[in-house]
Amino acid sequence: MKQRSLPKMFGLFIITLGVYRLYWFAKTRREMMEKDDQVRIPTLWLLAVPYLLMFVAIVVLAGALLTSAIDAHHHCESYGTSTPAYQNCVDAELDDPSALQIAGTAGVYLSALAFLPLTSLWLWPYSKGVERITHSKLPFPMAMLVVVAVPDGVDMLIVQDSFNKLPQTATT
Repeated sequence: MKQRSLPKMFGLFIITLGVYRLYWFAKTRREMMEKDDQVRIPTLWLLAVPYLLMFVAIVVLAGALLTSAIDAHHHCESYGTSTPAYQNCVDAELDDPSALQIAGTAGVYLSALAFLPLTSLWLWPYSKGVERITHSKLPFPMAMLVVVAVPDGVDMLIVQDSFNKLPQTATT
């Protein structure tokens, strides 16, 4: 496994707003699978699916809310935008959610509920691979707990520290 500087990794995590963590997962996944042919970790796309679902649901909800607000403004602007009648009209218009708002809200909740189970489909074999590569120095339950419960950015530092402690093999 490649030796990596933990402070440099954390700096890259901050600078890239967390994207480095996904890059690190991809690199260490490949390194583990090259080091031990018994390690099988699915493609990183499986880990990306829950994030994409959440992103799409939030975009749909935001678009629906913005569209409703614009529609309410256009429908009520004949009252004059600085009058109490205008505000009452807008409030009445926004009290009735559209089907898109309901779908967007449901999508956000459903993707939030599905997030942990879906990410676990990838994190489970990854954590099993960490256990195998570290010869149980970072056992599966601890590796899984770290990647699931420890804040993003710190989790990769803990796992990488275990990789950094592995004896280095000479390459020819």
